[in-house]
Amino acid sequence: MQVYTAADIKQIYKLTQKQIDDLDKSHVIKPSIRPAQGKGSQRLYSFEDLLAFRFIKQLLDAHWSMKTIKTAIQNLRTVLPDKDPLQDFVLLSVNGSIIARCTTEQGQSILIDALSQGQLVMPIILSEIREKVIEDVQLLYPPQPHVLEHLTSEGRRKRS
Repeated sequence: MQVYTAADIKQIYKLTQKQIDDLDKSHVIKPSIRPAQGKGSQRLYSFEDLLAFRFIKQLLDAHWSMKTIKTAIQNLRTVLPDKDPLQDFVLLSVNGSIIARCTTEQGQSILIDALSQGQLVMPIILSEIREKVIEDVQLLYPPQPHVLEHLTSEGRRKRS
């Protein structure tokens, strides 16, 4: 297994030692191989840790403040404490917010606004709604070939 030092991270991602220390002290990115063990000891990071640093660097390059980034990650860890946002979530920077997509214990995919204390975001996907409406109609009226054909062909025409 390859291990990486803080010096490697500074070189790869052009982060300062202060930024790396801050991420460690605030528990945003803890070294998964070996934490600091007193003055002069070396933190050792894994490849997965590098993925987290890469994401943090992208946010910094997009002019997010370190304070905002730390707030977002800490909010996400509060909402789903058993998952690591920097490894288990899909994180997106969208219109002034950080949106996280993750899966709950029950397997449900959810979106969370990481800057609004983990507020749930409700995505509306029209194609999925169309399918649900077709299922609802089928429950009300058992499938008859001409009705089902009309519903599905109507959907195809609107998408074209």
